[in-house]
Amino acid sequence: LLHYVPAVVLREALATSLEDGLRRHFNSEIRLCEACEHRSPPLHSEVPVQKTLTAAPAVLALVVAWPEDSIDRAELGQTLAGLPNALQIDRVFQLVDAAPPAYPLLGLICFYGRHYVSYFRSAHTGRWVFFDDSAVREVGTWAETCAQLVNGRQMPLVVLFGRP
Repeated sequence: LLHYVPAVVLREALATSLEDGLRRHFNSEIRLCEACEHRSPPLHSEVPVQKTLTAAPAVLALVVAWPEDSIDRAELGQTLAGLPNALQIDRVFQLVDAAPPAYPLLGLICFYGRHYVSYFRSAHTGRWVFFDDSAVREVGTWAETCAQLVNGRQMPLVVLFGRP
């Protein structure tokens, strides 16, 4: 499952939670009622769009929409601070079936300059690993990974949460 999300939704998650911010963002879509427009006289009713999942996805990918190609370190740090270690998917979407209790943060695909890199949490060690064109190396904890992201101004473009 893939969704586009403005970076500001991640930053605002510091005040509440990422689940609350995503739910507000996804439920903010409004459409005009087509049946209402064809009535005489026409009614201009706005209908909120509600997203319901018929099955819990294996992976939830958030594609982060940044306002610019470059961002200052403080704003990047605030955005990363809004990412939880796990996402409660049933607090974001209505689900027909029961969902797993939490979707852990699996990894990030990042951009800086004209280059892409990625960070993924090792399933074996639980530590974060950096992937580049010519190198793969262990970074360490999430805090160490965030520090490396901020210092290098590496902006997450895709944030991946997955079924445990």
